[in-house]
Amino acid sequence: MPQNDEREFETARLHAKAKAARLQAIQSQLALGCTLCEFAETEIRLGDVTTAQKVVGRVRHSAETIRFHLDEPGHLPETDVDLRGHLWQLETRLEKIEARLAQSENTHAKQAAHL
Repeated sequence: MPQNDEREFETARLHAKAKAARLQAIQSQLALGCTLCEFAETEIRLGDVTTAQKVVGRVRHSAETIRFHLDEPGHLPETDVDLRGHLWQLETRLEKIEARLAQSENTHAKQAAHL
């Protein structure tokens, strides 16, 4: 029996460690997403819409992956950090950038039509 108790304890410890690592990874992905949004906004200001679109696509994919993991029961430890709130902020920012990209595309299309 003592060997089974040790095994159960070690298994529980490893599961908790894995959950903590997943939490840290999601927090890092959210922070990276915000940084990449800043990068995309800079690219739009500089006129490099293509690069901004690629970056936004990658951030959008990352946000979808984060949402999937947040919805997965038992995937993360209990935390006081409002991950869903941070994800909502990231998605809201993405929507604003996507709207700017769409507006930029329309402007370029109108300018090309006049040439």
